[in-house]
Amino acid sequence: MSINDKKVIGYIASYSRTEVLFVGDACLVMGSEKKLQHHISKNVLEQKAITTLKKIRFGDIIRSMSHCEKIVFDEESYNRFYPLGKQIGLQIEVPSSNTNEKSGSIFYLLSSDGLITRQLS
Repeated sequence: MSINDKKVIGYIASYSRTEVLFVGDACLVMGSEKKLQHHISKNVLEQKAITTLKKIRFGDIIRSMSHCEKIVFDEESYNRFYPLGKQIGLQIEVPSSNTNEKSGSIFYLLSSDGLITRQLS
């Protein structure tokens, strides 16, 4: 276990101890509780079922990847994840440096297959 394993990357929403909020087939990680709450209020139909917003750390994400789980990051959380991922040798995409708020938010999908950048409105 490295010191980076404990670094907070962002926040996830959970329905129970073992069930977390997914977007499609990927766990959603947002850079702040406020952004996650906003996303939930705009996009999640069963908001009352969500019981907890909790921090997710770098080590948690790496362990999830070993189980072939997919993770989708917003820009803020991906900017925290990227340098740590590069340090351990992940072949991941450089974060975008020119986000235009009018065109929507950029999200990054990470899986054991690699990284795909998607633009969502």
